[in-house]
Amino acid sequence: MHPFAYGGEEFILMSVDDISAEKRREALERLLFKDLLETAGSVRGLVDLLVEERAGDPLAQATAAAAGRLLERIFSQKELDAAERGELFLRITGASAAGLLSDVAAAAGEGEEANGKKIVVAGDRQDVELRTDKALVTRVLGHLVKNALEAERTGATITLTSRATQEGAAFIVRNPAVMPEEARLQVFQRSFSSKGPGRGLGTYGVRLFTEKYLHGKVSFTSGTGGTEFRAEIPAEI
Repeated sequence: MHPFAYGGEEFILMSVDDISAEKRREALERLLFKDLLETAGSVRGLVDLLVEERAGDPLAQATAAAAGRLLERIFSQKELDAAERGELFLRITGASAAGLLSDVAAAAGEGEEANGKKIVVAGDRQDVELRTDKALVTRVLGHLVKNALEAERTGATITLTSRATQEGAAFIVRNPAVMPEEARLQVFQRSFSSKGPGRGLGTYGVRLFTEKYLHGKVSFTSGTGGTEFRAEIPAEI
């Protein structure tokens, strides 16, 4: 509201926006995510029972892996939507940089993007103790590793490492491929994806999670030596 005087009288100028449609959409999205997660969780539970009954069956194992990826992707999108609305709540615990790298490398190695490729945690990584949201840092690093894997051909090696910084720790993900100029200019934009319309929120989500919630920063370089993404996380938030 903005008070002002005109013609010897006092007035107040105000504007009102009807946000009822936006609130209805948010309510429907929450309901949709709830239903999707419950349904996908039920499917995953049934598939796990199938795996137990048919131990060693490659088809059952592949179905279980696909069900797990589906559940993870639904949850990832739900978390991103909450972050954009400012409704993401952090769970602060202790974590080590080396432990986070090991967890991310192990999880990424089980994904379909890793087929025929290697994920290596550098032997000279520096360990740093952090007080942060372990799950959110893991998601940030997981997105970076997944993007690196998707950019590479069979036989490529993705390298993960960490460095102690004055503020906390820097996590670095390297892959040999050079990013095209078009991608470098738009890499953190929500609307851009090298994988087609409606996809590729990974790097956008990485920046959102890192800067808005983890109080860190993310950057990248890409040139003759390959591509390197760097996520810097403070020692405590």
